Amino acid sequence: MSKEIENKLDILIKLVAASVVKEDKTQTGSILRLKGMGIVNKDIAKIVDTSESYVGLILSKNKNKVKKK
Repeated sequence: MSKEIENKLDILIKLVAASVVKEDKTQTGSILRLKGMGIVNKDIAKIVDTSESYVGLILSKNKNKVKKK
């Protein structure tokens, strides 16, 4: 994949993630929705401004609540 296409896809992902975070009222809700979109824990942590281990903890506690899209 060309670097230009990769950069544009990264921008789109960030825009979608930002709208998800804005829509959700809680950090937990944002984490669950982003995971349901297939975003990895490391990236979710960056998006919601928390640690990767906290993201893992939230996902572990809410295994049956991940909202798949």
